[in-house]
Formats: sequence, structure tokens, C-alpha cells
Amino acid sequence: MSVTYISPATNWCGISVEEQPLIRGAPSVLIQEKIVSISLAGFMIASQICMSWTSTITLNIFLTSITYLSETYLRKGRESNIRWLSTTKIHFKSTLTSIASTFFFSLLAGLTTNPSQVIAQQILTGDPWILFSVSVNAPICEEILFRGFLKERIEDISYLFGNHICDIPDHIQSIFSSITQAAIFGYLHITDNQVLETGSKLKVLIGTMISGIIFSSEGSRNSSLLPAIGLHAANNSGLCFGLLLK
Repeated sequence: MSVTYISPATNWCGISVEEQPLIRGAPSVLIQEKIVSISLAGFMIASQICMSWTSTITLNIFLTSITYLSETYLRKGRESNIRWLSTTKIHFKSTLTSIASTFFFSLLAGLTTNPSQVIAQQILTGDPWILFSVSVNAPICEEILFRGFLKERIEDISYLFGNHICDIPDHIQSIFSSITQAAIFGYLHITDNQVLETGSKLKVLIGTMISGIIFSSEGSRNSSLLPAIGLHAANNSGLCFGLLLK
């Protein structure tokens, strides 16, 4: 595998590129993996909300184009840039323990609490498509879209801000992007009358935000979105079983 060196320079964003080894082929694999992942997530979310083919294709062109441009010009060589579906750095023992405990506590929550979201009422119908969408489809596409695509776009914005306006430490960028994506994730779970009672909106918002931060932390800790997808799936499927067994 050949290795070349980049001389000190700045790219079009004004970001300094220090002399560092560049492994040919590795960046293209990362870009291809992310483009395929975000495209898959786009089609999955489109099928879940019954988008038209025109809207689905437009959405995927937007997601894949932004991902390609970001990976090509902003994220190359950055430590925070992870392979979304990699298994090389996953802490399997602790991850499996977290998944099992998440499923157990979500099962208890489903058994002991009154549903406050419309989706919970739909789960109670036992519709196989609803159960599949909640337990499998939603965890995959939401983790790729929120903890992958959205979190990285927020990191890109803070990275550019830090380079052009004022310096922002990497750990502050990470915390900011994690909280911001979680806030958007939570907000999108209470819009369009998704919550049965107005008074329950704050509870759903806070709960969903906390989940989003936990999923984000799990992804960062393992340098992969797969553990976050597993936790999300365990959380949702536990709630489904709890509600159906109630």
C-alpha cells in the first residue's frame, strides 16, 4: 500500500492541512460506506412515512451529496471521523450488557407506564409492519440519520466556526453536536400531534433527548453506530413487548 505526504497548506475552507501520512484507498472506502448507509436510511425513512418516489429520490440526492462533499473537503483525517458500520473498535462485552439491560428496563417501562405517544397506541394493535418499523426500521435509519449524518454536519459547522471565528476545543465540539442532535431528535418526536396529551410533551421531549445523548455516546465510545443501533433496537423492542404483554 503506497503512502504519500501532503505538504502544509490550507484547503478551500481555510482549514490548515498539516503534513501527515495519507493512505490511498482508505478515504474512498469510508466515503462509499457512508454514502451507501445514508442512502439506505433515506429509502427506509421514506418507506416508513410513505413518501413519493420523487421526494424519496430528491431526499437521497441531498443526503448523499452533502455526505460526499463533507467527507471530501471537511472531515478527511479528523479523529472524530468514524466508520459508521465498523466492528473493529466495538467493546462487545460491555455493549451486549448495555443492550440486555436496556431491553429489560424498556420492557418494565412498557408494562408499568401508560402510553403517551400515538405510536404506542399503534403498537397495541399488534400490526406486524408497525412492530417491524418501530423495532428494526426506526433504530437503523434514525441512528444513521441523527447520530451519523446530522451529528457530523453539526460537527462540520462548529469546526468551520472554530477555524474562521474562534477556536473551539474538540471535546466542546463533540458535546455541542451530541446535545444539539439529541434536541432535534427529541423535538421531532413531539411534533404533528405525536403525543396524546399536551402535558406529556415535555416528558417525551426530555426522555427522547436523553436517549439521543446516550446513543450518541455509545457510538463515539465504540467508533461505530452499530452499538447505538443495537441499544435503540433493544429500547424500542422492549417497549413493544411490554405494551403487548400489559
